[in-house]
Amino acid sequence: MGAYYAWVNATKMEHLGNMPFRYGVKMLENCRFPNDRTDVALTLLADRWHGDLVAYVSDYTVLADCEGKGLAQMAEFFPENPRDYVEDHGEDVGSLFACFKGCEWYLPTEDDPEGEYLHPYTGPLDQEAVVYRYVINETRREYLDRFSGRLLCTVNGVDILEDVTPALLGDTGRLERNGEEAPDGVWVGDVITPTNVSPGEGYIDITPKYTIWP
Repeated sequence: MGAYYAWVNATKMEHLGNMPFRYGVKMLENCRFPNDRTDVALTLLADRWHGDLVAYVSDYTVLADCEGKGLAQMAEFFPENPRDYVEDHGEDVGSLFACFKGCEWYLPTEDDPEGEYLHPYTGPLDQEAVVYRYVINETRREYLDRFSGRLLCTVNGVDILEDVTPALLGDTGRLERNGEEAPDGVWVGDVITPTNVSPGEGYIDITPKYTIWP
């Protein structure tokens, strides 16, 4: 069936639920723009999650087998699969966002701590996602331009572009750099800043160098 991904924050033990979003939870279908799930994740990375250890990981992720230094660092936080562990022991911050209004998620109850029952999201539910054009890696002094990715197709007059942000922050064997296989989680552990202000001199545009779509 393939790996099902979710955004997790190891520093704060938080994750982003998957209920209201347009696309499913596999890596390939999320490496595209527009993408409302990535927009919410970047909104978190720009503020609440800025500077934290954040990754896009799956229910198949084995951190000990990942090459990226950031994913190896994440292994210090989790005794098991990171997505499953944060979902079981952390907080779902979807409750902060308006797009989660009316959505439900499976949670245990006090009477049945091992069970799973549908509960509506509760919380502020008032934050709107920001569509960021640039995703800057402050550590590596490089950036991704989400508005300039490779054209994948056009659907109902809307151009669908490649956006490898989830792959740069995730574990996948499909990510390539200049035609060569790239390590898992290339950007995990670096300082990531989403912004709509064009990066200044000294930053390299890596948009055309990475790909995940065949």
